[in-house]
Amino acid sequence: MRRAFLQELRFACRLLRKRPRETAISVAIMALGIAGVVVAAALSPVLDSVLTDAGGVDRLSLETAAALLLVTALFACLVPAVGVWRLDPVAALKHA
Repeated sequence: MRRAFLQELRFACRLLRKRPRETAISVAIMALGIAGVVVAAALSPVLDSVLTDAGGVDRLSLETAAALLLVTALFACLVPAVGVWRLDPVAALKHA
């Protein structure tokens, strides 16, 4: 079991090294998303002082945004996975 996991990990690392540009773009997008959440949480007291009827941290809005991001990320992962499912494993291994 451990050997299979290490083999999969090596394969993933090899793929990341073959595609450094895509890897860097993915990491940058993830960092921007995390930074956005941090900035939104940091600016919530400012919004709280400006808004009169609503609080600066609206739980429903934050949960809706998080759910939307989760659905988008799952869809972005599903699209390439469906393409991979259609490949013949033997043919893919011959070209690897």
